[in-house]
Amino acid sequence: MSSGLRHWIYDSLEMLMTEKEIENIRVEELCEAAGIQPVMFSFYFKDLYDVLAWNYFRIGCSTEEITPKNIERALRKLRRIYYECTESYSEQCCQALWQYIPEYIIRKYRKNFWIRTKNILLQSRMEFNLELYWKGATEMFRQWVTSKQQPDESVMTKRLLFAMSQDMKDVFFDT
Repeated sequence: MSSGLRHWIYDSLEMLMTEKEIENIRVEELCEAAGIQPVMFSFYFKDLYDVLAWNYFRIGCSTEEITPKNIERALRKLRRIYYECTESYSEQCCQALWQYIPEYIIRKYRKNFWIRTKNILLQSRMEFNLELYWKGATEMFRQWVTSKQQPDESVMTKRLLFAMSQDMKDVFFDT
């Protein structure tokens, strides 16, 4: 995937959003501003909210390695970015992020998982568990970041790690 083109599309969307709300921007309009064909847009993104979710995830989850410290850092960064999102965009736009974030997390850490484990039997057995865990972890994160009474990042990290299966911990943490 061309990260540069994704950045270009996001930058073009950001420019258009200085003029009007995302709900009033059409994909064709974004493609024209970015100088690309709609088919190219649909190769990388499903809709305009997907572009925002990609950028949100890219900024918040910039590390490849899963460690408690990196999880805390990502949680802190994602929470800050989410609050910026709620100030800048509509509630509908912010809620749409939650639709796409699990896909980005699963894609990123599935790749990491496949690289780290060489056991084909373990890979096939864990594929479902991996997807289930990251979808659940994303929902835990969503509830945490949107609640009024938030524990700090270290408590949330402990909860996320507690929910992770031992097989996954063995792969991601070299235990």
